[in-house]
Amino acid sequence: MEITPVTFKLTESDITKYRRQISVFPVEREQSILNELHGKLQNLVARKDISTFVIQLVEDVDRMFSLLMSKSDLDEHSRRMILFALNYFVEEKDEIPDAIDLLGFLDDAVVVRWVMDELLKIHPEYTAD
Repeated sequence: MEITPVTFKLTESDITKYRRQISVFPVEREQSILNELHGKLQNLVARKDISTFVIQLVEDVDRMFSLLMSKSDLDEHSRRMILFALNYFVEEKDEIPDAIDLLGFLDDAVVVRWVMDELLKIHPEYTAD
């Protein structure tokens, strides 16, 4: 069975809440987030039942990680956006806990994609990297 997040969108209330969280996200958490990221990605891609939305999630997370590592001139807001999204991904207990099989990654996919879209609005040049 294929599950896709195409019909799932953040509400205005969610967007407001996440923007507030991004604005105060502690950038000093970067190293701990990065320490957890590799293992979380490895476990996810090792699954036999990987869905299209999970593949997109992995690609978005990889893209954000690459931007974080390659852009030494990344402004603070963009850095906070990326770290917020990566943290949301690595957190086991978010809006839909990751322990709920594949459905647990649905919210991660929606939030990470939203952050990626917002980041590309600010920095359209990041699509070419």
